[in-house]
Amino acid sequence: MSQESDQILKDYYSRTANDYDKLQLHENDEHYNALKILLGIITDEEISSVLDVGTGTGRALLHINQFFPNINYRGIELIPELREIAISKGLDAEKIDLGNAAKLPYPDNSFELVTAFGMLHHVAEPQSVISEMLRVSSRGIYISDHNIYGWGSAITKTGKRLLRNFFGQRLSGLILTKFRGYYVTDYDGVFYPFSLCDYLPQIQNNANIEFIFSTKGYSTNLYKQSSHLAVFATRKI
Repeated sequence: MSQESDQILKDYYSRTANDYDKLQLHENDEHYNALKILLGIITDEEISSVLDVGTGTGRALLHINQFFPNINYRGIELIPELREIAISKGLDAEKIDLGNAAKLPYPDNSFELVTAFGMLHHVAEPQSVISEMLRVSSRGIYISDHNIYGWGSAITKTGKRLLRNFFGQRLSGLILTKFRGYYVTDYDGVFYPFSLCDYLPQIQNNANIEFIFSTKGYSTNLYKQSSHLAVFATRKI
């Protein structure tokens, strides 16, 4: 993330922290759907420890802890104001760290499962965060985020995929953002033209992708039709 975009992001979430839940969280939204599936994974895999990267106001960890009160949880969040709200909701302050997702302050294999909900599209270099998630995970990772190629009207979706095919991920992203590299909005601060699909090869090279699915509506082609996706991958042994 550039210094400019980093500061814009921090300023936005510091300013809007008290309204974050109202602006960003909705019942049965895409990340809530991903959370419901995650509960089954935790049960089936008998997960005993989890790290949530980009904890925000604590939605994911609170939901997990509600159903698994004995799970060993930890979170890390970049924005102090969002972290404070997560703690005010009942999360243990000693378990919610302030820090950068691209430089996780934990040893290798520290947590059985590492999760990220809707945070990678706010990061200039998602591959760095994914690498860190894989490093500190002993068993698997779970990511819920955007797929820009399945977002918008049929014409818009086709146009974005054509740009990606002809110019590659980086240049097409610059074209879509009018060469700024990122979007600045009043509803989600700074975010990048992100698709989880672009990072599946990285995940597959370092883990076994168990499944990937749409978290927002029905789709017969995830890449072309689904605006939001989730992936679960287990570490290679």
